[in-house]
Amino acid sequence: MSNSPMKKLSTEIGGIVRPLLLLVFLFASGIGALLYGKDVIGFLEKQPPLIEPVYVPDGIGREGAVLTLQIQDSGAGIDAFVVRASQYGIESELKRESLEGAATREIQIPLDGIDGKFREGELRISVRAFDRSLWSNRGELELNLMVDYQSPELQVVTTQHNARVGGAQLLVYRAKDENLVESGVKVGRYFFKGYPARHLDPVFASSDLFAVIYAVPFHGDAGQRYSLVAQAKDQAGNITNEEFYSKESAARVSSQQVPLSALCLRGQVSDIFFSSETILREAVGDAEIERIAALSDDQLQKSSSQFRLVSEQLRMFDSAHLAELTRESAPISFGMKAFQRQSGTVRHAHQQKLSFVTGSSLVGELWHSGYFYRPRGDKPEIVAASAGIISFIEELGTYGTVIGIDHGLGLFSLYGSVEEVAVKPGDAVEGGDMLGVAGRGALGCERGALFELRVQGVPVEPAEWLSEKWFHGHISRKVASAKRLLGLAAPRSF
Repeated sequence: MSNSPMKKLSTEIGGIVRPLLLLVFLFASGIGALLYGKDVIGFLEKQPPLIEPVYVPDGIGREGAVLTLQIQDSGAGIDAFVVRASQYGIESELKRESLEGAATREIQIPLDGIDGKFREGELRISVRAFDRSLWSNRGELELNLMVDYQSPELQVVTTQHNARVGGAQLLVYRAKDENLVESGVKVGRYFFKGYPARHLDPVFASSDLFAVIYAVPFHGDAGQRYSLVAQAKDQAGNITNEEFYSKESAARVSSQQVPLSALCLRGQVSDIFFSSETILREAVGDAEIERIAALSDDQLQKSSSQFRLVSEQLRMFDSAHLAELTRESAPISFGMKAFQRQSGTVRHAHQQKLSFVTGSSLVGELWHSGYFYRPRGDKPEIVAASAGIISFIEELGTYGTVIGIDHGLGLFSLYGSVEEVAVKPGDAVEGGDMLGVAGRGALGCERGALFELRVQGVPVEPAEWLSEKWFHGHISRKVASAKRLLGLAAPRSF
């Protein structure tokens, strides 16, 4: 029966018909491709959808996380995708959606935190996307994430933290977690990273001890108030905050009128304007630059307009650039003594509002950061204020040649308007070492040297670090107190 003539005939016909049907389909597809172009070609394409990570969290913590992906298919388009999670042999579906032939789509997958279904440990995420081709091509992506619901341990060690707005302060603390990624002090929206405390003093050898110098930023409001907390964060995003005793005094501010000569405006300031024109165009637009260019060269109005842009826009750009250069210290030891003053008298002080005038006309205002020294002698030396590493030497329009010294723990000193530079990046210097000589200040056209201190990019009051009394009370004595509280101080002899 199995070898009957009818079955044999049916098999032979099937063997002929199936190839014929395939040939007809391929022929029709070819005609369709000629008539309808890429729609048919896309229907036959063999490329699977592309799945790419846009944002992958470092882990899943107590608050959960969001995974963001992008799916693309330029051929037949995306038909659908499905996201699954598997952990300890249990698989669950997180998301499934039909995309109806979309060429590209960004998707977000919420990942539940401690109140969800995931347990601590490794979690595998599998993503599958299918296109609308004849073959239903499949794209795949596999990701492994760590689920961790344990927040870091955090304990502030130091007890007194009295700072002034515009000044700085030191805090020593413990932070412990297997996957600790950052810790420090949060001052409003600012975060100041902590460094291993052994860089402050080798006695603090434990890996869970940290020291942070933080700033209380000044933005024109002497009485500005901030919320301050110590903070530690792990890889999964778990955050521990601890409040600490902190008292902030109002900033010391002053004002000063700075006369500018027509020669200064038309000479040095105009040169700075033209050398920085590209930056200024990006800041204020071509129309404003062209308006200034059209003003008469014989009038102070043109020079005054140039000065206004230089003192406001270019100074802001230069300061932001310096903030980036002084954001993070190298792993170097911090020198435990007050900083050395420059030779000369302070012409402009920190947090002093400078009003630049020519004749009776106000041409610009700015809050000054750091000290501008009027030197003694024709070629006064600029010296390093404390031990450190030459981090950078830059040419900036409103600062002139700037030398930056990294002192460790995020503290940098800056020296502007330097001529005859005597150092290079990477050099180790001690307090009092010569860096160069004072040149001509960029904005006031007066010979002198700019000295500025920054904590992780934020300008702070130099007077504090130049004072033996302040340094002893806020740094040295605090370190000694932390040693005693941790049981690390040598016993006193009687």
